[in-house]
Amino acid sequence: MACAGLLLAACGDDDDGGDGTATTAASDPELELGAQVYSQRCQACHGDNGQGGVGPQLGGGAVVESLPDVEDHRTVVREGRRGMPSFEGTLSDEEINAVVRYEREVLPG
Repeated sequence: MACAGLLLAACGDDDDGGDGTATTAASDPELELGAQVYSQRCQACHGDNGQGGVGPQLGGGAVVESLPDVEDHRTVVREGRRGMPSFEGTLSDEEINAVVRYEREVLPG
């Protein structure tokens, strides 16, 4: 149920994709996948909207501030860090790329 709620919430969130155009999960299949992965694998620690909890805040641009290089962000998801588990072997490269984009472009915080 939480998965569906987050996906629906993500579908309605407009965000500037960095190029001046609005990006929504509903209009971009990769962001839809990212929303699904986030709700299944990240939400429990990082919060429904990326506000943080057990894990640090990701939303509201916090993840971009702490990991300005997108490849560093992918590495953290792939290899884990501190208390965060590695998702290499659990998530495909496609899923990792999608959730990283979702966290960077859509999460409101």
